[in-house]
Amino acid sequence: MIGQTSILQAVPKQEAKTRKMKTKQRILITSLALFNELGEPNVTTVDISNEMEISPGNLYYHYRNKDDIIEHIVAMYEQDMAKIIQAEQALEGLVEHWLFLKVIVEKNWQYRFIFRDFENLVSKYKTIERKLYRLQNKMMQAMLGFIKALVSPEINLEHFHHINALADNMAMILTRSPLQHQEYNSNTETTPSDLLNHTCFQTLITLWPWMSFENQNILEELSMNY
Repeated sequence: MIGQTSILQAVPKQEAKTRKMKTKQRILITSLALFNELGEPNVTTVDISNEMEISPGNLYYHYRNKDDIIEHIVAMYEQDMAKIIQAEQALEGLVEHWLFLKVIVEKNWQYRFIFRDFENLVSKYKTIERKLYRLQNKMMQAMLGFIKALVSPEINLEHFHHINALADNMAMILTRSPLQHQEYNSNTETTPSDLLNHTCFQTLITLWPWMSFENQNILEELSMNY
């Protein structure tokens, strides 16, 4: 009886904990959706609680303020991207690199409010600055791996003096190009797939002058078929 009683007493606590975790996660998901749709500066904690149909007090029970929500969302993004970038070293061939880029672009699009006004965001929320710059560096390192894997074997990378600048440009295209493409084509019907493929092509086309003839043909084919 003692064991059964203790188990029964524990059930409500476990259910309450589950409900609390669900609400905590829902706040992040709702906040992320609102930030993406309206822009981070235009969303308040009251907007978030109204969207969720919970009281502001309930929201503050889980997160102290908007800064706290932003910090947790950026931490989610950092964890997601760290797992993705780890796979870069196992890639083989241009097609796999293209598909890998699509995964990155999808993830960046999921957190696009971060890149819509990146500089203001990091200056406003100092706690996330280090995380985001650390992620940018990891992205650049991944693009260095792309360069080494995809340029023609005839290119001597030891004499490729601008390799870091090229990798940095590729990383910037990955994060900024979808937003720019959407803005420039706001009067036309642009699908998420269009944004993905456009960004992948824009990123890889920077390597075109140094690609082998074979990879140039593959990239041309990918741009038409995806």
